[in-house]
Amino acid sequence: LFDSLVITEEDLFAFVNSETFPDGTAVDRNSEFGGAVYDTSDNLIKVSAVRIGFTLIGNGQGNDWMNEFLDYFENELNGFDGLNVYRFAQTSLDNELAAAVTGEIFLFGL
Repeated sequence: LFDSLVITEEDLFAFVNSETFPDGTAVDRNSEFGGAVYDTSDNLIKVSAVRIGFTLIGNGQGNDWMNEFLDYFENELNGFDGLNVYRFAQTSLDNELAAAVTGEIFLFGL
């Protein structure tokens, strides 16, 4: 969808200044962009950080896809000067906790 909507620099600025995502949900620019600079019309003109999110709706291959996603961002995008990539996947924390726990944990309810 993005590639078909954003062809010129003007398209890009219109896209990032939209008040809604293509699916109609509201854009919270404070949570999507860091170090944002706005012009006098409250249009976004510069950012130092962008949060990009992807949602995978399960087909049973979520972990394989997630691992490829994390590897791609680690290996391919960190090579650009001035670009720092920090990646996180929702199950990353679950996987790290599972790896760190070596014994059984019991849940006691009273």
